Amino acid sequence: MHDPSFTSACPEAESFCRHKRVESARRLVVEKLGLDRETGGTYSGFYKGFFLVVDFSELHPLMVLTFSRPYPLHVNIQTYRRLNRTNQSSILGSHIMNDDVGCYSFRATQWLLSSLTEEDLYRILGRCHADAQKGFAALSPCFFCQS
Repeated sequence: MHDPSFTSACPEAESFCRHKRVESARRLVVEKLGLDRETGGTYSGFYKGFFLVVDFSELHPLMVLTFSRPYPLHVNIQTYRRLNRTNQSSILGSHIMNDDVGCYSFRATQWLLSSLTEEDLYRILGRCHADAQKGFAALSPCFFCQS
């Protein structure tokens, strides 16, 4: 079925609508989350134990959320296998390890097909945060159980 939100008889009007949706989402993110660091439209700060980066694309329009946390343990092949298993069961986003800087990240992309409400924002954040916690926990070696 054709989705009218992706095309328009007047491309300028659709571009303006996308811009308005993204600007509205930006304001909501800044207002509700208090993300104070802004660089080129990217907002960052701390959120429930993670460093959160929120970026936007007006072209599509998209909101991209990245939750990062230092990973102080040595990364070995078992760690990458656990991460791969976690990615296979994750629908919302992707789990990434950067061994060069010792950092775990979870990245999710959300289409902004309509105006983002406060309720939507917190629902998306809650789901992403839960997935990030799950992914980070999956990387930690289990000292109490033998598998």
